[in-house]
Amino acid sequence: KFIVSYAGDICLFQGWDFIIETAKKLQTLNSDIHFDIIGNGSYKETFEKRIKDENITNISLYPIQPASRLPEIYSIGDLELVSIESGVSKIALPSKTFVIMATGSPILSIVDQTSDVASIIKEENAGYTIGHGDVDALVDLIQNAYKNRDNLAQMGKNARKYAENNFARKLQTKKYYDELKSVIK
Repeated sequence: KFIVSYAGDICLFQGWDFIIETAKKLQTLNSDIHFDIIGNGSYKETFEKRIKDENITNISLYPIQPASRLPEIYSIGDLELVSIESGVSKIALPSKTFVIMATGSPILSIVDQTSDVASIIKEENAGYTIGHGDVDALVDLIQNAYKNRDNLAQMGKNARKYAENNFARKLQTKKYYDELKSVIK
């Protein structure tokens, strides 16, 4: 199986209807592509109902897991999903993006294409990024990733390298220290 995985809040701001419609279309095109969704939230009940009522067999929902398992959880998929509704990603930067990058997993981001998340993923070749709304485009993107799986390992390495070069604890501690030092002077 080719897994598109998500872990986190299952709430209104992730654009689940778009993802569900994409999964439904992929279900008829490629039975090897599957979505694993791990989490809890205000949309989970609706999500479960849609999966059942619409007989969507390529999405599995799992309960929220302890934070101690995040590195493992963010390494489950061939692609790790980061999704925020249009407009929201211009003002919010999902922290899970950097945790996923640190695990060395390639990202599938569904965000505003002018957002920092989209820019980083494109510039670092750390995965794929697409805006919300065009189901056919997302289907094509996921199928392209499936057909070109050999590229995913390098994207994961690129993600990990970016995280190490920009978010390592030692580096962040030094930045914090330097900032405090400049304020105290």
